[in-house]
Amino acid sequence: MLKVIYVGFGGFIGSILRYSLYILTSNVFGYTSTVATLFVNVIGCFLIGAVYQLLNGHLVISENLRVFITIGLLGGFTTFSAFCIDALLLYQNTGKILAITYVVLSLVLSLLAMLTGVWLIKS
Repeated sequence: MLKVIYVGFGGFIGSILRYSLYILTSNVFGYTSTVATLFVNVIGCFLIGAVYQLLNGHLVISENLRVFITIGLLGGFTTFSAFCIDALLLYQNTGKILAITYVVLSLVLSLLAMLTGVWLIKS
């Protein structure tokens, strides 16, 4: 149960950071939310990669802190980072065919689901 609290608190902070970056890019640079989303995804993916590498041999932390950072904070900041680390792990553990299948299915099915939701509500 304690892990759930760590994840929730990390997600709370990550979501606030994501929203703050949207506001910053909009106010300072005049970018649209699409560009802000791109920034969030790229930054989040960089961070999840760095954290992954640190936690695999360079840094030892508690399981609670690990889930706070990876699932909570970075997951709240961008779920795209979770998608990318899942693709990397699939590639490392099962090979590129399954990883590529996961990436393609995730993108295609997610876009189709979004379009279906739009179509259902619009109809």
